[in-house]
Amino acid sequence: MQISDLHLGSARGGEERRWRIVADAVAHLAPDLLVASGDITDDAWKDPPLFRELRDRLDSLPCPWAAVPGNHDVGNKVSLAEDPATETALAEWRAALGANRFEWTAGSWRLIGIDSQVIGSGFADEAEQWAWLAERLAAARRDGRRVALFLHTPPYVGDPDEPGTPPAGYWNLDPEPRARLARLLAAAPVDVLANGHVHWYRSAVVNSRTWVWCPSLSAIVDDPLFPRGGDRFGMIVWHFEPGGASHYLHELPIDGPLLCLRQPRLPDGRGRAVAVRELLLELGPEEEAAFAELRPRLEALRSRTRIVVVGDAVTGTAGLERGPALAAENERAAYVAGLGHGVMAVGRSPSLLAAADVARALPGATETAGVARVGGLAEAIAALERSSTAET
Repeated sequence: MQISDLHLGSARGGEERRWRIVADAVAHLAPDLLVASGDITDDAWKDPPLFRELRDRLDSLPCPWAAVPGNHDVGNKVSLAEDPATETALAEWRAALGANRFEWTAGSWRLIGIDSQVIGSGFADEAEQWAWLAERLAAARRDGRRVALFLHTPPYVGDPDEPGTPPAGYWNLDPEPRARLARLLAAAPVDVLANGHVHWYRSAVVNSRTWVWCPSLSAIVDDPLFPRGGDRFGMIVWHFEPGGASHYLHELPIDGPLLCLRQPRLPDGRGRAVAVRELLLELGPEEEAAFAELRPRLEALRSRTRIVVVGDAVTGTAGLERGPALAAENERAAYVAGLGHGVMAVGRSPSLLAAADVARALPGATETAGVARVGGLAEAIAALERSSTAET
């Protein structure tokens, strides 16, 4: 079983209830091992006693456990200017929780956990970890074992060649150590890669390897860089068998916030601003010419809001997400309205805004049955380009 990003000690509170939900689930599911893939504390590097509190909580569970640090445990990757990891914080982790990496044998599988926060740090521990990882991967290959690798930070979030600077840079490993890790994994029998950090659920097969983003147990982060559909709270239940690995998301009733990043904000005409969480495009053949012309502007907006293309008639949409086709006008309107506050949609008929109060931001908008209708695709893009950017 894997958990991640519980953020014990968070100023948001509610941690006793969250911990009880997690502990009850662990007791019910009775795993052979619990893997905590980082950020189980909230900035324990500032408040080291949180490490001991975490140790006591983990020891109270009815199963063995293994843990690796996250950025809120020991600090961010050192290339980030704010709150970088320190060797002092790593020493505090070890004093309370033991090693910052682990190995566990489960039948024909070897589960390995590494500390992503020292990757690229230049600390002595980084060189030791690279040598240790290479040796353990080689041993697994010699023994005929498959490997599942756990760490906090994913190597990348969208593109294996993405930079280590914003907007993706907070979420990923820097390019040089990322490439080094990729070379190690390519030469080893690593069939599973599992991380935390992103507060978003994802399950995919990449380069014939199962790659899972374990969701958070404290808050959901909806970043436009992430694929759709990961707004879940829960833990990953893993099964490692001789024939391969399988997993499922065990959802939990966590009462946590949804944090929406880098979103355009449109004024609502009442002195407030509404964040546009999503631009939904349902375009038919008649809009293709306009779409092709406007696509570079849409691509530029992708770092600020999620863009989804609905309908199979549109061509040339590589790099933009595709949503399910909707057959009728009333179905589309219901779908857009169901997405909730702050969704702008452009369809075959005039554009829609699910949040009616945003209508006041756009010239010529009208409101019908709580749905604001605005101009066409060009007008919607122009409004987003003029808007401010939210960090909520």
